[in-house]
Amino acid sequence: MQIDKIVDHCLPSPHGNRQGLSYGQLSLLFLCYVLYLRTHKLCSMESWVESHQALLCHLTGWELSRLDATDDRLGALLSCLGQSPERVEAIQTQLSRHQVLAFELGENPVVRHDFTAFNVHHAPDHHSKGGLLELGHSKDRRPDLLQFKQGLSTLAPSGVPLCAHTLNGSQADDPQYLPAWKHISQILNRSDFLFVTDSKGSALATRYQIQKEGGYYLCPLPMTSKVPEELQQRVLEEVDSAIPLFHIYTDGQEKRIGQGFEVQRKVTYKEGSQEVTWQERLLIVQSEGHAQKQLQALDKKLQTVISKLETLQKQSFIDMEKLENKVYSLLEKHQLVEVFQLAGTNSGFQNDGLCG
Repeated sequence: MQIDKIVDHCLPSPHGNRQGLSYGQLSLLFLCYVLYLRTHKLCSMESWVESHQALLCHLTGWELSRLDATDDRLGALLSCLGQSPERVEAIQTQLSRHQVLAFELGENPVVRHDFTAFNVHHAPDHHSKGGLLELGHSKDRRPDLLQFKQGLSTLAPSGVPLCAHTLNGSQADDPQYLPAWKHISQILNRSDFLFVTDSKGSALATRYQIQKEGGYYLCPLPMTSKVPEELQQRVLEEVDSAIPLFHIYTDGQEKRIGQGFEVQRKVTYKEGSQEVTWQERLLIVQSEGHAQKQLQALDKKLQTVISKLETLQKQSFIDMEKLENKVYSLLEKHQLVEVFQLAGTNSGFQNDGLCG
């Protein structure tokens, strides 16, 4: 991977009076130490190098001693990296370009990108603002823990990592997809690749900029705003044109996984005072596995609500309005208002008027 050569190219040389390993060689040695011991403690690397000195010298061809791996030297290396995000990005770009040379990208390369959050048991620093570890929306349901976010881009289908982005734990994912796309474009030296993301990468401004610069994107639309109504209308209009979808295994066998259809639609984005319009392919797909899980979940909710309704039915209610409110609150809580029909005197409820 030429990690040592690329790091030395992107970082300045150590202090002139310092002898021994370069920053690139020390980086490579530190990565081996982290992977071998599964720790990133700087203080224990010196003893690790001392106990494996003969083997490390034989494998690398370098003349090294335990003094090359002191925490002072490692701290100087990390400070050199931490004080300049531009240097880190330059190292990532050159490392990824070197890796991509080993793969045939083809006419339509596919790159997948996603973000995730990592919780840490760390005391908050009340004197520092804008640091890496911050409180934010926790995907692990631990809002009490500090976290940082990590983005990763990989080349599909090989899974070769192209670039990584470490972000503040309180930052939202949505605005970070476009900078990631631009970084990938620099690495590949082209923009005509397919950028595959989750729904947070489908912001209209992000899609506009990608298509403007000649790129392609594939992302699910978030089920917000008018999207559910539009999808429902499309399904009702185009359901007869749906075609079956199959997964083809390496041995040639096929398994049906769903059905779907494609429609063309115009998308408009307002840039300043000018409106820009382009064509999008909208793929509407029904996954049979996902649909089955939804039906099972719905059946479970129905059984729960029916059981609670039967309990209510056995109770004596003088105030019919109070009974109606209890029933409606129950259906609303389980998102089943549209599944049951309430028929009656005032707003449509009677003792014998419940039907699912």
